[in-house]
Amino acid sequence: MKFADFIYRQNNALTLQKGKKFLEYLKPSGVPKIKSFLKKAQKGEASKFELLANPDSENAFWSRFTISPAYNSKKVLIGIACIGYNIDIEKRQQEKIENQFFILTKIAKMHSHEIRHPLTNILAIINMLKQENFAMTKQYLEFLEISANELVEVIRKVVMESYSAA
Repeated sequence: MKFADFIYRQNNALTLQKGKKFLEYLKPSGVPKIKSFLKKAQKGEASKFELLANPDSENAFWSRFTISPAYNSKKVLIGIACIGYNIDIEKRQQEKIENQFFILTKIAKMHSHEIRHPLTNILAIINMLKQENFAMTKQYLEFLEISANELVEVIRKVVMESYSAA
């Protein structure tokens, strides 16, 4: 992305003008940060940073900038280069992946706690039935039904969570 395009998008159609200072085009809140990167570049250090422009509007977009010292063939500092990239799609995809990871972690916790509990109950009841030569009592049947219904409810939650991750 050209710096002029970035300035245009971030500052509501403000265009670059010859003779104006670079910092005049930035929002006041960002000036100290940019000044620190420019000072680093003057000392020979490169800096990278990401910026969400227009965060409170529907025109918000992410950019990644690199500010680097520029040298001539004699290794004398002659300027500072600022390169910007539009990384909006990349950042939005990263946010989606992080959300999916959060949901998958939540599903894994459900599996390890909520699913295993009713399943363990069902297996315990089956084991008790085996010990009593499969003499099914009404109480065992009620326990099985309660545990099976708990399991159905947890599976429903897992399915709903997985749909929200997609």
